[in-house]
Amino acid sequence: MHIVHEILENAKNGIPQALARFNDGECGIIFNKNFTAARGCQKGTIELQIALIDAIRHEQKNYWKGYPCSVCYPELHKKIIETGWCFNPDYKYNTKAVVNTNRNLELFSEGLQTALESKKVVWVSGSDQKLDKLNFDIIEYIPLPLKNSWAHYNDTLQHCLNIVMPRVVFLFSCGPVSRVLVKNLFQMRPDATFLDIGDTYCPETRSIYRKCHKKTLPSCEECN
Repeated sequence: MHIVHEILENAKNGIPQALARFNDGECGIIFNKNFTAARGCQKGTIELQIALIDAIRHEQKNYWKGYPCSVCYPELHKKIIETGWCFNPDYKYNTKAVVNTNRNLELFSEGLQTALESKKVVWVSGSDQKLDKLNFDIIEYIPLPLKNSWAHYNDTLQHCLNIVMPRVVFLFSCGPVSRVLVKNLFQMRPDATFLDIGDTYCPETRSIYRKCHKKTLPSCEECN
């Protein structure tokens, strides 16, 4: 719980940071280039696999990396640990892939809007998302196709790099490509913040309620 408070405090104070979350879908592609993630919307490729491996191995000050729960995904978590290169137990910025949802959902979703109330936000997501119900000062919306957003990675990267305002906050909700964009952009632009927020605001932006929103997730001592 303390990590989500630290992420929100950094956001409030304008401290540049990044959050890349590697849950079952991203790790599925990391271990199998043909795996399909994002609820069927993102087919893996060798290029995406290599980019995700690079992102999960990357270490940088204030670069948070979220990993699958060891209780909910015991075999996957074990595989990550046993690789020797996916996970560094001594890395200061390790966290859970669901740091922004599950038991932290209300705290993160409300807290981030409060923390960023005086900040400029760039929103990067599928083209079906409507942003009028969110309390962010969104200066630009970069829409991506709902399927295979990875195919638009290079254009999206360049679009984000062309937004040169200092301390701007980028929020990503576009599947596995979010993780690659977060890592590469933060490496190139350590003066800004890049957060992979996933489905945090799906009820507001898409009228879609996941189990975490409906509070129907099974109890878990580690993540819920």
